This record gives sequence, C-alpha cells and structure tokens, in this order.
Amino acid sequence: MSDTQKILEKLKNIRSELGNRIQTSEANILKRIEDLKVKFKELEEENKALKEKTEELNRKSRLNSIVVFGLNRPNQEINCDYICKKIADLLGVNLTLKKQEVLKNRRELKGTAIIISHDLTERQRQEYRFLEKDLLDQRSKSKECFIRGNKLIVDEVAVSMQDLLELDQNSSKAPSFPATDVLPTPQEADAVFREGKSGGKNLSKDTTRKVTRSRANSAQGQK
Repeated sequence: MSDTQKILEKLKNIRSELGNRIQTSEANILKRIEDLKVKFKELEEENKALKEKTEELNRKSRLNSIVVFGLNRPNQEINCDYICKKIADLLGVNLTLKKQEVLKNRRELKGTAIIISHDLTERQRQEYRFLEKDLLDQRSKSKECFIRGNKLIVDEVAVSMQDLLELDQNSSKAPSFPATDVLPTPQEADAVFREGKSGGKNLSKDTTRKVTRSRANSAQGQK
C-alpha cells in the first residue's frame, strides 16, 4: 500500500470516527431536550394548578368582604372604625351583619359619591367584564337571559366564559374578550352581580342558538 493510500485510509477512519461522535452527541442533546420538555411540561402543569388553587383561596377569602369607594376624610386617616360608623350612619346597617344586608341597603347611598361593591379578584373582574359585554351586545333580542355569578344564563342553560370562547374559536370569529391588562371598574363588575339579582336583560336568538348547539355538542361528546 502506497503512502498516499495509507493517508487516505487514515483520513477515512478519522472521518468515520468524527461522524460517530457527532451522531452520539446529537443523540445526547436530543435526549436532553426531550427530558427538558417533559420537565417544563410538568412545571407548567404544577404552576397552573397552583394558580388555580391560589385563585380559589383568594375568592373564598373575599366572600364576606365588600369594597367601599368615595369616602373622604380630609387630613385624617380613614380607618376601620370610621368606615363602620360612616356606613352605619348612611345605611342604618351594622357592618358586623351579613354582607348581603349591607349590599341590599346600598341603595341608600344614591346621590352620594360613595360606592359599595363586591370584593373581586382581577380574574373575576375579567370574567364578569367578558360576560357583561356579551350580554350588553345582544341583550334586547332574546329571552330569559341574565348573569349569575360567573355564568351567563340563557333559557336556563348556564354558559361560562370558556364556553363562549370555544364557540368563538369554533366559528372562526374573534372573541369579544378584553385585553388582559384592561380590567373593569368596580362599578362595572358590581353591575354584573346586580344583573343576576334582578333577573337580567335579554340576549339575541343567535346566542341562544349557540348555547343550545354547545349543549348538544357537549352531550354528544359524553356519549
């Protein structure tokens, strides 16, 4: 074998060895990437579960709370005692009583700058803002429609914000959901609760058909 052939043979062996090393490295890298993807997915699910739990606890902690706006006390601190006395004077209600009694008597504040509202989380405000917008857009064209809690009630069928978003996506229509950084005012969020208490207004027949179709699709999916 000539020197040239020996050199070519060595180069061939080196090339083959490098190729094997590269393949091994690629396989290790790909495995590492897959492991990281699995870990990321687990962390993502864990984070989601923690957020849901935090939101649930946050909502429960606010169930017996109210928010008071518009109280002014120039040059003096607005503390709990002052708020309780002021509300008791205006509403004739002791704030140690049930929350619903305080909310029921807030009509006595009409004509003042003071507003009493449910204490909502940011996520609740977004949900109510979405449902309220859908209600107000079509309220005059249907029947038996109102908002109760975090559900839109149409002809005795309860529809959540997620249901409406899925209907929008399935029909290739952009959902009427506000930007996440735009939150409703406490007055707007509170109006949603009042809709549920008063029986609400009307939605369009198109929404009723959508809700009925959604219920039918859900029933088929469960079969």
